[in-house]
Amino acid sequence: MAESPDQLVKSVPTLVKKQDVEALARLEVHVDKKIRKAARRGLHQLRSRGVEVPETQSSAWRAEAEMTSLRGDTQSTALLDVVRYPGSSEFVLVDVHGNGSTLCAAVISPHDRVLACQIYGQTDGQRNRMFRSWERSDRSRRLPIEWARQRLHWARQVTVAHGVAVSSSMDRMVASLGDAPTERPVCFLGDLLKDQVELNLGAYEMLVRGQCLRWPLQFPIPPLLQRVGDEYVRARKQPADVASETSKASDASEAPDPSGASEPGEPLSEEAHAAVLIRASRGDEAFRKALRGPMANLLDDAAVAGWLRGEEGLAKLLLDAASELRAADEPELLPVAPRILRFQVAMFAAETRRQQAAAGGSDETSEATPEAG
Repeated sequence: MAESPDQLVKSVPTLVKKQDVEALARLEVHVDKKIRKAARRGLHQLRSRGVEVPETQSSAWRAEAEMTSLRGDTQSTALLDVVRYPGSSEFVLVDVHGNGSTLCAAVISPHDRVLACQIYGQTDGQRNRMFRSWERSDRSRRLPIEWARQRLHWARQVTVAHGVAVSSSMDRMVASLGDAPTERPVCFLGDLLKDQVELNLGAYEMLVRGQCLRWPLQFPIPPLLQRVGDEYVRARKQPADVASETSKASDASEAPDPSGASEPGEPLSEEAHAAVLIRASRGDEAFRKALRGPMANLLDDAAVAGWLRGEEGLAKLLLDAASELRAADEPELLPVAPRILRFQVAMFAAETRRQQAAAGGSDETSEATPEAG
């Protein structure tokens, strides 16, 4: 049976007689005030008698250790979300310090610009409640804290370099982000997923599961859209000629072979769709630059978000797709590129309809490439 507070107070003289410093130090941080007071008197008696009380057993050290345990989770941490702001990445960084923590919520564009940033002070209680809500949301994994800090630091640098000011609170927190990076931080998943088996998914399902179909336009699409429309017309009017031409291109570039192209008037096969888009976009510098830059960046962050959810196979697919786009001389010829382009065309068509509706225009939208969606 546990001893009562009165019994513990009465035990102090015995502990003093035995010179049991450890036991007295434990009682000195007891929740009961009477017990703490009695233990302090006992330790004072021992010191006055010349008994050495080790520094690690001192009242200050014990109080500090107890206070640390009461603060709860004091590990700085970070999360990444790619759903709340389609086409952007939201970082939530919690930096714990001596008297609480600082929460930074920043939205970063695929061009590594700071779109929004809010910074708050947090008490220990507020932080622990937030951490518990994360755990209930099945967010048991968290980002490597140094990588998250470097991403925020890099985004601030890029934003300022383009002549755009960031919030004064973000300027003040720069010191806590570490040394300024000299290049864009490489995604940390490379080593973690190097032995991971990829899921058996096509480009469409991979991009949908990675939230990629919700990306807003990442490059000026109207100049390319006319060529896409022309290629669709050719594919419908001259399927045999188109198949022959694309077969030659396929041998040279490993582009999809549209041998499945239908007779005039019939729907095009998926292979024919891809071939049309590859022919139209090949050599388009704006699309090529977007694939290597913002779209590869978005795929990287989609991979991180998948990893945070525990979907390692999907994360591996998305990460590899990003790496391939950056490394390719002609990324528009890769299998994932025409599917990305179809999503971008569909986004352009939807935005055009919204603008027409807002302007009170006709509900009918002239679309050169209805199949591209």
